[in-house]
Amino acid sequence: MHNCKIFTTFADEKAIIAMKKSYYLLVALLCCSFFTISCEREQPQSEPTKPTGEANPSAVFVVVNFANPKQANKIIVQHPIKGFYSSGYGCYEYDENMGLYLNMLKYPYRHNYSMDSLVLDWLENETHLAGTSPYIPLSKGYYMIDWKWQQLLPIAAGSISLYNGSYPDFYSIHIQEHVFVTDKNWDECHDLKTKFESINAEHLKDVDITRVLYDKVDTTGEVNPYTHFYRYQYQDHVMFAYSLFRDRDMYGEDEYKNYINYCDSLQVIYHDRLVELINNGKLKEVEYNAQ
Repeated sequence: MHNCKIFTTFADEKAIIAMKKSYYLLVALLCCSFFTISCEREQPQSEPTKPTGEANPSAVFVVVNFANPKQANKIIVQHPIKGFYSSGYGCYEYDENMGLYLNMLKYPYRHNYSMDSLVLDWLENETHLAGTSPYIPLSKGYYMIDWKWQQLLPIAAGSISLYNGSYPDFYSIHIQEHVFVTDKNWDECHDLKTKFESINAEHLKDVDITRVLYDKVDTTGEVNPYTHFYRYQYQDHVMFAYSLFRDRDMYGEDEYKNYINYCDSLQVIYHDRLVELINNGKLKEVEYNAQ
């Protein structure tokens, strides 16, 4: 019995040693794989440097030109969106009795067409949007809308669906019927959740709005807007950055900052490309048309 016990123990020890060897071999293989991937990522890349978080810039952003240049300084607001009717062609439902706001989700409504207040608070704390202009000057009176404003600014209308064919252009309806220009300047907007009264606002008009296809202006090779089905709204950038912040224990403490810097650096490249297109009279060649 004693010898049998020794033999069993010895066999158990051999099994444990074999298991340890298998474990160390697995760890070594994983390390080699990680090292190989890391080496591939560390190869020289053209600017901008892509962060480890994987996401592609969305397909459409917005360029504007105001017939009255002074309007570029004025805050633009909208009726809050209540939801979406999917029957027939479908249309957005607005609350026209609540006042006018930036495109921010208002209680008691729940949907994905406006910026959530928690995300807005985070974005404001990280990028200090309040009191700043959403526009980046291009050329000949044109402005591009900063990616951080795309869902928040009513004329960017990042949340307004982009349909083709026989469907109506919800974006045009949104602009014509539910978007207003106020008598206040952007540098006076110290709280992005401010309510504006319609008595101090008028329907927005005489603004040339061009929705631009990213895959037509990108020169970095970074853009593949069709990787994610129906991923057409530029606010995905903000939501992705927010998810990196929210889950920073998983992705890394500063990964969301890296992503913000990445989007900013891409925007600089797009800015230069748009200036070139405008100066050559070719901006409309890269326009998205719903009809």
